[in-house]
Amino acid sequence: MDLVMKELYNHYKIQYKKCQTKTTIINGGNIEDIFIFRSKLSILVEKFGLEASNTNYLLQNYGSQAEAILNSLDGKISDKEKALAIAELQFSLSHESVFTLLDFFSRRTGRLFFNPKSIPPLLEAVADEMGVALSWDKTKKEEEIKKVEQAMADSINFGLS
Repeated sequence: MDLVMKELYNHYKIQYKKCQTKTTIINGGNIEDIFIFRSKLSILVEKFGLEASNTNYLLQNYGSQAEAILNSLDGKISDKEKALAIAELQFSLSHESVFTLLDFFSRRTGRLFFNPKSIPPLLEAVADEMGVALSWDKTKKEEEIKKVEQAMADSINFGLS
């Protein structure tokens, strides 16, 4: 950024200030020691009966907020991966302005692009939960599901479907 600002000054004499966000901590970024935090997160993931791979997934997607998501898991849901997806959804609805299934599965979780095979077993449960939270009727819920299914087909077939 500073290089761009210097060029603007050199060409157009536009004054600039040095980067002011260098030390700004973004949401989820408040981790003092990543190794200790990852170890702690790994213990929580194991405690809740989730696959070990969820440690990196949660850390990369949510940073320090991963603990809050894990601690909100609904123990009444026997399928732990569904319980995790619903906890992620509830967090995303409350903290990240997620309003569509496609937004949740693509931009928030990254599943559409990095783990599309994980979506089908979760789609109906997540759609039900999101539908209740956002007061969707049956038609709206079906439209949202179809958009995700189409995006999955497009991502797998490179838009040639």
